[in-house]
Amino acid sequence: MLVSREHGHVRYFSIARSYASRSILTSGVYFVDGMLLDAGPANAHVEFAAIIGGVDADQLVLTHHHEDHIGNAAFAAKHLGRPPRAHGLTLPLVRKPQPLPLYRRITWGSPAPFEAEALSETVHTPKHVFQVIHTPGHAPDHVALYEPEQRWLFAGDLFIAPRLRLLRDDEDLTKLMGSLRALMKLPDCTLFCQHSGIHESHQRSLGGKLDSLLGMQQEAVVMHDEGLTVNEIVRRLKIGKPGTKFVSRGELSARNLVAELLRDAGIGDGNG
Repeated sequence: MLVSREHGHVRYFSIARSYASRSILTSGVYFVDGMLLDAGPANAHVEFAAIIGGVDADQLVLTHHHEDHIGNAAFAAKHLGRPPRAHGLTLPLVRKPQPLPLYRRITWGSPAPFEAEALSETVHTPKHVFQVIHTPGHAPDHVALYEPEQRWLFAGDLFIAPRLRLLRDDEDLTKLMGSLRALMKLPDCTLFCQHSGIHESHQRSLGGKLDSLLGMQQEAVVMHDEGLTVNEIVRRLKIGKPGTKFVSRGELSARNLVAELLRDAGIGDGNG
């Protein structure tokens, strides 16, 4: 299912898979002033083809290498006649993608390999200059785009939701919180999130997420000091989705989140 929404000169295309008339697993593509931002998952090729065929795009910028953001980048490169651009760390990851776990192949599909060019410090469109901000944590190559004149912040996957309940085992929570803090220093902007859409205040949205993580961390540290294990802390915090942990074989779980919260607080390796 493809839904389009406009915010001034920015168009947000929400791509969602539907089950029982309910939209789930939403990913997004933004279009502004000739620039496409991200390319959606490979299993939404029909929807992405409709997007790129319906706008006058001349470039594609990728926020990071995850498959729900680069799935149609190879197709876009052929359509646009030029390679996508991404952080330098992204380039080897998309040139020779690693095999995905089964649950991710089913959820998003496997992207075809493609060549990309490294982003510089700015992205230029006919009417705008976007500052490229390296924001690691969710992924080492993650970037956000900031347009200071319009106060637009395209934040990729830094927000997603106000409260984290799960974390991938390759995410670095310390760097993620550092990226949130860095973006909080910007003047208040409209936040464009790839999964949850458009939010009026990036400081309210990202600040709320950071406060939620710090509050959860405080609780986790107190419970750890009381002698609880990571699994017991997860149950006490009432977070996580056991089904997701099982299907992902632990790659995506609340246990990863609690372990990272404890590690960031300086408590061992967080695996107790």
